[in-house]
Amino acid sequence: MALDSTENFSSLFVSSQVNAAFLAQVDPTTLDSLGRPRLVFGGASLETATAGHASDTEAAMTSGNFGDPDFLRAAMEALAGEVDPEYDPVAPPPEFRKHLTKALLYKVR
Repeated sequence: MALDSTENFSSLFVSSQVNAAFLAQVDPTTLDSLGRPRLVFGGASLETATAGHASDTEAAMTSGNFGDPDFLRAAMEALAGEVDPEYDPVAPPPEFRKHLTKALLYKVR
C-alpha cells in the first residue's frame, strides 16, 4: 500500500495478538543454560506472572541444555501450566493465544 504525505497515518496501525521478550545466557559451545532466563509475554494472561514474567517457565529453564528435547518439553509444559488467556470478544480465542506463547518459546531454540 503506497501512501503519500497527505494521508492520515493515524488510521494505520499494527497489532500483535501475543508478544514476547526473552533474555538467556547460553554457553555457545554446549548450549547449556547459564542461569535463570527472563521470559516476558504480553497478550496472554499468566497465572503466576509478575509483570508478564513466566516465572514457572523461567525456573524450569534455569539449568539444562537448550539442545535437549526434554529440556524444551519441560519448559513447554511449565508454560502451558501458567498461561491462561482470558476471553476477549475482539481478540482471537484463548486457545489460539496460548498456542502462540508456546510457538514463540519454541522459536528461542
